[in-house]
Amino acid sequence: MTRRDGFLLRLGDEAGRVGWGDVCPLPGFSPDTLAEAESSLRRWMEDGDDSALTPSARAALDGARLDLDAQARGVTMAEALRSGAASTVQMQALLVRDDPADARSLRAAGYRAVKMKVGGDPRAAAARVRAVADALGTNVTLRLDANRAWRWDDARRFADAVRGVSLGYVEEPLADPSRLPDLVRDTELPVALDESLQDLAPDDLARHGYAVAVVLKPVVLGGVRRALAWADAARALGLDAVVSGAFESGVGTRHALALAAALGGGPAGLDPYRRLAADVLAPRLRLDRPVIDTNEVLIPRNVEMI
Repeated sequence: MTRRDGFLLRLGDEAGRVGWGDVCPLPGFSPDTLAEAESSLRRWMEDGDDSALTPSARAALDGARLDLDAQARGVTMAEALRSGAASTVQMQALLVRDDPADARSLRAAGYRAVKMKVGGDPRAAAARVRAVADALGTNVTLRLDANRAWRWDDARRFADAVRGVSLGYVEEPLADPSRLPDLVRDTELPVALDESLQDLAPDDLARHGYAVAVVLKPVVLGGVRRALAWADAARALGLDAVVSGAFESGVGTRHALALAAALGGGPAGLDPYRRLAADVLAPRLRLDRPVIDTNEVLIPRNVEMI
C-alpha cells in the first residue's frame, strides 16, 4: 500500500471549541468504504441519527466528541475516557524486516513488546520467529500477526515448529476462524482475535475463551468508546486488550493513544503511524520512542488540510 485516503470531520460547539475526527476505513479490512462512511455522515448531518452511521463514520464522530469533551473539561482525551488513565503509554514496535539485528536494536532501545508479521511457508516462518525470539530475549514480548494466512495443516505445522518459543500471541492464524478453538486445543498456540471481532459483539466474547487477547482497532470497531467496551468485556474474562492502529492520520492515532492510556498504558500497536510520509497534524506526533508521555501528545494540535 502506497496511498492512504480519508477525510476529516470538524465538529464545533457553542463555546467555539473545535474537535476533530478521522474518517479512514482501511481498504480490505474495514467493513465499510470511504464513500459509504461519507454518505452516512451526510445523512447524520440532516437527521442526527447516530445509529445509521457506518463504523468508520461513527469512529470519527466519537473521536471528535471526545476531543470536545476533553477540551471542555480541561483534561486529556485519555482522562475524558476514563478517570485515572495512565500518563504514559508503552509502544509496541513493528519489526518491518525479520532481522535479528533489528530485533536486538529494538530491545536495546527499551521496547518491551515487538510485533512481527508471519505467513507463507510455515516452517520458514517458524525459523524466522525463533531467530527473532532469541534476539529479543526473555524481557521483550514477541507478538505475531498472521492475518488469516494459513489453512489448517499449515497452521498446525507452524504451531508445532514454534513449540517452546515464548510468544505473547498469534493474531488470527487461520483462514477459517471457526477452527481457532480446535487449533488452540490441539497445539496450545496462544491466539488473539482481530478480524473476528467484526462479526461479534462484546458479549459474545464469553464463547471465545480459547483466546488470550483481543486486538482493538477503534476505526474498525466504531470508535474509542466502543473499543473501550470491548476491552472491558475482554478483561472481565481474563483476556488482554491491546490497542492497534490502522494507518490513521495523527487525528485518529491520538484517539487510539487515548484509549491505550485509558486501559492502563500497556504496549500499544500504533507503529503504523510512523509509516505515513506526511500528516494532517502540525507538528506531527512523535511516536518513535518506547514510552510516550500522554500529556505531551494528547494536547490540542493544529490541523492542516494537505
